[in-house]
Amino acid sequence: MAKANKNGNSTTATKAKAEPKEKKEPIKRVPFITTDLAKPILNDDGKLTGLPSDNGFDGKLHLKPSREDYASDATFFDFRAEEMTTAANAALERAEQYTKMAEDIRKYGDPEARKKVAKLDKMAASIADMHAELAAQGVEIDLADLLKDAMGDES
Repeated sequence: MAKANKNGNSTTATKAKAEPKEKKEPIKRVPFITTDLAKPILNDDGKLTGLPSDNGFDGKLHLKPSREDYASDATFFDFRAEEMTTAANAALERAEQYTKMAEDIRKYGDPEARKKVAKLDKMAASIADMHAELAAQGVEIDLADLLKDAMGDES
C-alpha cells in the first residue's frame, strides 16, 4: 500500500521518463589543405606557404595540416606555436576564474552567502547603470547618502 507524503501525494507515484535527446550528427572535418581557403597559401607543389589560421582555419571544421603539408618547417612550427599560445591563454583565463572562485569562497564562506553576494553584485551593477543614466540627464545623486538612507543609518 502506498503511503502519502505531507502534501497528500503518493510516494510510489512513478515519474514520467524524459524522452531521450536526439544525438547530433558529428561534423565531419575535412583536411584544410583541400579547401578553397587554403588555395591562396599553396605553392605549385601543393604545400602550404602561410599560416592556416590567417586563412580561415577552424579546428571544428578542418583537420590540422600535417608537417608534410607545409613547404617549410618554419611555417609548420609557427602554426604549432600559435596553436599552443591560444591554448595557453585559454588555460590562463580559466586559472584566473578558479583563483577568483577560491578567493570568493575564502572571503564569503558558505554557498548561501556567496549567492547573496553575487545577487548584491548584480544589483550594484544595475544601480551604477541607473546612476550613469541619471547623470547623463543632469540629475546628480550621492550614492553614499542614498545607501545610508536605505540602511537607516542616522550617523
